[in-house]
Amino acid sequence: MKIAKSILAYKVVTDTEHHTIKNGRSSFLIIKNSGGYNAYIMTVIADTSYLKGDIKKLNNNSYNKRDGNFSGVVIYSTVKGKFLTA
Repeated sequence: MKIAKSILAYKVVTDTEHHTIKNGRSSFLIIKNSGGYNAYIMTVIADTSYLKGDIKKLNNNSYNKRDGNFSGVVIYSTVKGKFLTA
């Protein structure tokens, strides 16, 4: 899977109060490449400061598009759970 580096952001999350699974959403991705198709899981976990109580703001973030003021973490993995790196 080739992912543009600008899409991924890595940071160590130690603040469990502001980064919880209730602030997250996972999406199933099917990506076409020259050899066929591959499946992945994209998990978006937003900061509470970004959501401001509106969980629907997660819908503004997808594989192809991020909300300009999104703050949080995005994690990509295979369907078997192996984490991907850029």
